[in-house]
Amino acid sequence: MVRPIRNWLLAALAAALLLLVLPALPSAVGWTLAGLLLPVLGLAVFVTAPLRRARRHFARGAWDDAALAVAAFERSLETPWRREVARLAVGSWTSNPHAAARNLLGAVRIEQGRLDDAATHLDRAIALDPHYAIAWANRALLEKKRGDLPALERARAEALRLGAGRARLLAALG
Repeated sequence: MVRPIRNWLLAALAAALLLLVLPALPSAVGWTLAGLLLPVLGLAVFVTAPLRRARRHFARGAWDDAALAVAAFERSLETPWRREVARLAVGSWTSNPHAAARNLLGAVRIEQGRLDDAATHLDRAIALDPHYAIAWANRALLEKKRGDLPALERARAEALRLGAGRARLLAALG
């Protein structure tokens, strides 16, 4: 099972269990539990806002703005509690906020034509989370731009093995 599907299933299972368990708990315990969980989830969304902003800039082709937003996100992760809370909302492909940031910055650098910088960031993302299929897919795209066909094939195979969508990956690689 690929990581995003597993993560969504785990979240759905946790929500279902919570909905089944809450009515069975005394009212005070249920409200206390809800009172603890909801702020943590809200905080996770707040902490990862710069990463979502970077993704929006990337989607619009605003490469410099995306890179600045990634840098702001990584600076915010210097605080240990922020780093741990960010794991809850960073994405379905990885729970490592630094890997997500490095992958996005690698993608930005590919688009800017800064291929050596892109390789550095993607290598770091993969080192932080070797099972991060999207980082491997971006590595394949980088190798295509470099013209290194054996490296492209290795990265593409790893991305597919880890669950990157075949049709989407093939479309990106041309």
